Amino acid sequence: RNSLKIRQLATHCETSGVAHHIFPLGNGWGVKFFATMRARNFMTQILVVDDNPIIRKLLGVALSRHFTVCEAPDVDSALACVLQHKPRIVFLDIMMPSANEGLELLETLRQHPETSNILVAMVSSHTDPETRALAAEKGADAYFSKPFNLQEIAAWADKHLAP
Repeated sequence: RNSLKIRQLATHCETSGVAHHIFPLGNGWGVKFFATMRARNFMTQILVVDDNPIIRKLLGVALSRHFTVCEAPDVDSALACVLQHKPRIVFLDIMMPSANEGLELLETLRQHPETSNILVAMVSSHTDPETRALAAEKGADAYFSKPFNLQEIAAWADKHLAP
C-alpha cells in the first residue's frame, strides 16, 4: 500500500494519509494497535515537530494509521502548521537547530488563547529530571524520552483523542 503525502509548500508541512503498512511485530502489537484504534476519528490532527526526518516519519507513520498527521522540521513550519491545521496534539522535540527551540514553541503555544488548549507532548533525548521539570513548568502535557516506545505514544494519543 502506498502512503498519501500532500506537501503544503507554503508552510513546509506534510500531511500523511492513513494508508500505511501495519508492520508485523513479533508481539502482535501492529494488529492489536489497529484493532483498538480503527474506530477513532481519522480526521483528528496531530503535529509531529522534529528536525530529524527519521523521527518525524517514524511517529508520522505510527500515528497516521488512525489520525491525520502533519510533520514539520522546524519551529517556523510548526507554527504555520498549527495555525493552518489546528491540531489537537503536538509531539515536539526540545532540541532542534537552535538549542531549546521546542521549549520556546511550547511557551508560544501556551501564551495564545487560540493555541493554549492544544496538548503538547515533548519527545526528547534529554532524560534528566531537570529538563523534564522545565518542560512541565512550561506547560508540557507529557514527556517521552528517546528512544521512545511507539505503543506508549500511540496509547497516549488514543486516550486523549478518544471521542
